[in-house]
Amino acid sequence: DFIRRLPAKLQRNVLSGFMRKTFGAAANESAAMEDGIRQAKEIYAAHAPLAIPLVVLSHGIPDMFTRRMSAEESAEAEQRWQKFQEGIAGLSSQGRLSVASKSGHKIHIDEPGVVVDEIHRLWLGEKPS
Repeated sequence: DFIRRLPAKLQRNVLSGFMRKTFGAAANESAAMEDGIRQAKEIYAAHAPLAIPLVVLSHGIPDMFTRRMSAEESAEAEQRWQKFQEGIAGLSSQGRLSVASKSGHKIHIDEPGVVVDEIHRLWLGEKPS
């Protein structure tokens, strides 16, 4: 979706170059997902919550699963995803979940200002308003 937002003369370059890398990264991420989940569970079970600043950005527009699943399956997957996001935020005693209300899964594209603001808050140790 974000490619359509780029100037027309850049779209072809993005599709031919960057997208090839994106698909490769997505395939690698998918292949490592099960092992990563297992490792996270082991770490979580073996340690008290971390005491580090942590912000988990979550989408406010549920668009991750709608193209590949029925409405019922998509709703269930979305509910599990949000619970997973809350769990990640709970890995730190200083963790919190921040919802980008106008974003789908690509928060950095839909609402880059939210990403910048959260990094800024973390860097300065500020609490959200």
